[in-house]
Amino acid sequence: MGLLGSKDQREAFLKKLRADYVNEMQLSEQMRLHAQAARYKQYRERLNYLSEAEKKHAEIIKQLIEKLGGEVPKEIPPVHEDTDRNLFEALKRDYEMDHQDYWQYYELLHDAEREGLVDFIPVLNQLREDEYEHRETLLYLLQKLNPYQS
Repeated sequence: MGLLGSKDQREAFLKKLRADYVNEMQLSEQMRLHAQAARYKQYRERLNYLSEAEKKHAEIIKQLIEKLGGEVPKEIPPVHEDTDRNLFEALKRDYEMDHQDYWQYYELLHDAEREGLVDFIPVLNQLREDEYEHRETLLYLLQKLNPYQS
């Protein structure tokens, strides 16, 4: 039985999408804050790009949630500004969060396929591919940054 036929499965899928929506919104804000902290223009530009890309992902996820008749959370928990971390450490944490997102999209893809939500599959796959690119950008920045610079 597909998600649309089972309320429990539908709610479980919506719960995963909502969690991903919150995560994407938080990552967007974190990237924006990191861009402000970056010393070099090219780093600020890349981080601002990532911030906007994560915000676009959140909007796409919102559309998927609404397509299933759900609602996105009204409030997003604020991100914690790491004043005790340098940019390298903050981006390392973001890299790990993006890595987790990448694998969560595989789980969502599997759920969508199992439940017959075939129109969700290309969207979720594109989000997964985008997350791979985001991770590569973060990895590039991490390789260029000095981990000991405050």
